[in-house]
Amino acid sequence: MTIAEVALVVASVSAVGTIFNMAASWATYRRVRPKVRVSVVYKPLQKAVRNGFVVHLKNITPTAVKVDRVTLIAHISPPRGGPFSKRRVHMKVPHPAVFVSDDDLDAGSEEPDMELPGFGGARWEIEPRSDMRFNNLRGYHVLVTLTNGASVSSSLITLEEMKITDMRTGPLLEQMREWRAASQDEKQ
Repeated sequence: MTIAEVALVVASVSAVGTIFNMAASWATYRRVRPKVRVSVVYKPLQKAVRNGFVVHLKNITPTAVKVDRVTLIAHISPPRGGPFSKRRVHMKVPHPAVFVSDDDLDAGSEEPDMELPGFGGARWEIEPRSDMRFNNLRGYHVLVTLTNGASVSSSLITLEEMKITDMRTGPLLEQMREWRAASQDEKQ
């Protein structure tokens, strides 16, 4: 074997080793890159006396994740008899989420801690803004955008599901309002 042939064999073995190293690095990145799951439930809020959305975020990797923004998206059906009524075209109206806080019973303007540790999670309460109630509303879903640009979406919560929840929790909300009023009277 000449020196050129030995150099060619050494270079080939080195190239194969580099390819295996790249494959191992790629597999490691795929394993630890941030992945977040979102689930949303429409029910009475703990911090306010009304119904809203409880958003559960779960980080399923060891890598910490930072949430950039949370958006509540309203799905609207076109009006009947309009130009798009036969085509099943549905509009999506995004709005920044309104977080409910302890201090302000109407709408919290401050966003909560948006950091999710590895294998950690967060629970937030949000509510639709007053300008997000439409005549042809089909439902809502929540879109969570991470700082790395990835987006995670929840499933659609339909208007029918929301009406059923409102029917079931109506008396409960009235009791909660009475208890809150009674506790505020005791404080004064």
